[in-house]
Amino acid sequence: MGPEVVSTESYNYPGRKTASHGLHGRVSAMPARLTGYGERWEGDACVLWAEGVVSQATVFGENLVLYRRIGADVGGDEIRLSDRVVNEGFLKMPHMMFHHINVGHPVLEQGARYLAPIRDVIWAAHEARYQAQGVGYKSAPAPSDGFAEQVWQHEMAANAAGEVPVALVNDRIGLGIEVTTQKEQFPCAYQWQYYQSGAYVMGIEPSTHHVLGNQAARDRGEMIWLGPQEARQYQTRFTVLDGAAQIAKCETAIRANAAQPDGDFPTPSGQFPRLSGR
Repeated sequence: MGPEVVSTESYNYPGRKTASHGLHGRVSAMPARLTGYGERWEGDACVLWAEGVVSQATVFGENLVLYRRIGADVGGDEIRLSDRVVNEGFLKMPHMMFHHINVGHPVLEQGARYLAPIRDVIWAAHEARYQAQGVGYKSAPAPSDGFAEQVWQHEMAANAAGEVPVALVNDRIGLGIEVTTQKEQFPCAYQWQYYQSGAYVMGIEPSTHHVLGNQAARDRGEMIWLGPQEARQYQTRFTVLDGAAQIAKCETAIRANAAQPDGDFPTPSGQFPRLSGR
């Protein structure tokens, strides 16, 4: 989410009327504390795991704690991310969450393809500039100097299990990364493109809220409010696609959910679906 100044009425502290949030909020700059790691055997299968905590807490403010567990099977092809955000304070607090998953070289190179079950392209920042740069949403160019970032918001279709798979694939080397989330947990999705030399990255970004931001979420009645000791759970799966067959299988499954737009520069609809069940 972008930088904003929002009301702190929920803090119940007359001396502070507003709070300033930088890009992606304050938690993005806070260090995590490793709380444990190890291995777990399930028969002949070994699972490696690590856990950590990030605390965003202050007097006269929020006390939100992120508990994260990362797990992977030895010899497997996926990493599982399990997050739990808990309001450990005594007042209700606003909560927004999104993952900034950056994929770079070698998966990202000229010709790498973005695969997603896109029902609608909702929004694009600086839309007119995209065609001038000659870079659409579907495939990556080579690194270049002077590239200005591009951000899209897509409306994704879930499969029968409620999952939304999104992938970046490189057909030349037969390698890809698939990110799978739950539509109920992350109803919104962004695609970030920054193909500047020396940075060169594409972001897969599932989110609890529209790109409109914090104040808009409040105004639209879509903000998540966590009561005392209330928590939200998020599960994300990262899968390595090794070889043309796995890439093809992934692409077929994604297209079964929704066929993404053919054009490189689809016109954004500007229609932000209402988010319910907050």
